[in-house]
Amino acid sequence: MLVAMRSRLSSAVGLFGLFSLLPSQGAAYCRTTTFEGQPSSCPEQCELQGIPLYWPSREVRYSLNDRGFPGLSSEELRALLDSAFSPWEAASCLPPTAAGGDAGRPNYDAGGERTPIGLTITQNEHTTSLSAGPQELEPNENVIAHLSRSEWTDDRRAFAITKIWYNARNGHILGADMLFNGNMDPFGTCPPAGCSDNEITDFRNVATHEVGHFLGLAHSDVDDSTMWCDASPGETTKRDLAADDVDGLCSIYAEGVWPGPGAAGRSTSASTCSLQSAAGAGHGGSSGHGAALVALLPLGLLAARRRRR
Repeated sequence: MLVAMRSRLSSAVGLFGLFSLLPSQGAAYCRTTTFEGQPSSCPEQCELQGIPLYWPSREVRYSLNDRGFPGLSSEELRALLDSAFSPWEAASCLPPTAAGGDAGRPNYDAGGERTPIGLTITQNEHTTSLSAGPQELEPNENVIAHLSRSEWTDDRRAFAITKIWYNARNGHILGADMLFNGNMDPFGTCPPAGCSDNEITDFRNVATHEVGHFLGLAHSDVDDSTMWCDASPGETTKRDLAADDVDGLCSIYAEGVWPGPGAAGRSTSASTCSLQSAAGAGHGGSSGHGAALVALLPLGLLAARRRRR
């Protein structure tokens, strides 16, 4: 299951006009912010304080760790990651004149012509020996890596985590590292209907969810969305975006909504979002840094409250 657990270590220095982009309590999608929140269960309460995080450029690159993934060739891994990023890049939004509803939330019943979100996320041809790492100066490698069981130091029940390094003064994402938990091996590809025996963790299902965190989204309370907080290992329903996921993405990057590069002012902070298979746990931290843990948990814990599509 995807259960969101979050612990943030940094408070906002200034809102820079971005607070209005956060959804109200009634909105289903949720954005990651700089606010030092508390761990919670699935579904988690959307944090409305702090500065929402976003990439200040519409063109982002990432690198693969040179060790690759057990059981996946380099070609398979690269193709699966392309498939995970593709739905987010292909999303389209209504123009600002057709937006309405909760603060920053596009109104998809208002009509109007949709335009592409305009994000371009590209794999670097080179690989890196880094598995993760905050860097105050751009560009970051934005690493995607597999960590063995002995290397994994976060919640063992997490399928993956996305660590985001950001500017605490303006919410700019400086870099993001997507790490996959070796305790959830083997990662592979299930049939479209899923793996009924759950012996394989569907890589694309996990990765597509983590891309949402990579782009600045926290967990949704819509239980058939990609950003819902739980999943089973063999699940495949998060490979494609629901309307709520698109709403959330448009609230960040739609033309006329996306703040763009904006003012400078560098202050490195860290945010961690994870896909877990059991209830997660938050992390403590120090002033000036942030951490958000969003986890995908196994299906058994919250089966009674899930209504999968």
